[in-house]
Amino acid sequence: MTHFLPEEGTYVFFRYDDEQKGMVVFNKNSEETSLGLERFSEMLKGATSGKDILTGKNHSLDNNLQVPARGVTVLELD
Repeated sequence: MTHFLPEEGTYVFFRYDDEQKGMVVFNKNSEETSLGLERFSEMLKGATSGKDILTGKNHSLDNNLQVPARGVTVLELD
């Protein structure tokens, strides 16, 4: 597990093993947040998208990630 210090109302951590990697993002802000992914580049290396395991929606990882207000996003990375 690798976690990143909370920043601007968001907290991010990654869970992984040799075969799978997941990204969990918490947003405590009262509005949707656009999360820049640059600071997670080491953990996102080789991943181009992530599937939200709660909604089934695919998210591109080449830009920012939209995180719902007071919500959580759980991605299985591809």
